Amino acid sequence: MKTATNYFEAILNATTESIFLVDVQGFVLAVNDTAAQRLNQTRTEMIGKYAFDFFPPDAAVKRRQDFEEVVSTGLAKHTEDSRAGRFFSLNYYPGRGANGK
Repeated sequence: MKTATNYFEAILNATTESIFLVDVQGFVLAVNDTAAQRLNQTRTEMIGKYAFDFFPPDAAVKRRQDFEEVVSTGLAKHTEDSRAGRFFSLNYYPGRGANGK
């Protein structure tokens, strides 16, 4: 029998985009296979770690600022940047838990 967890895992891993689900402090709650493979990690290794530690320091500062803006406003945000000849498109979507946060 399929459970909500099975469906969540299937959705999380159905994309070739990197996906991180983080708490309001920025710690990884879930990550998809694509993100883990791109960062040469396992999903299990990434769970519970600070999401912004997986990025180069200069990129991490900007991404943390964008993340904090989304947390404080509750509004989604799209950003783009490039680094070392690679283009990155990031989407931040706030989610709410059962407690409304």
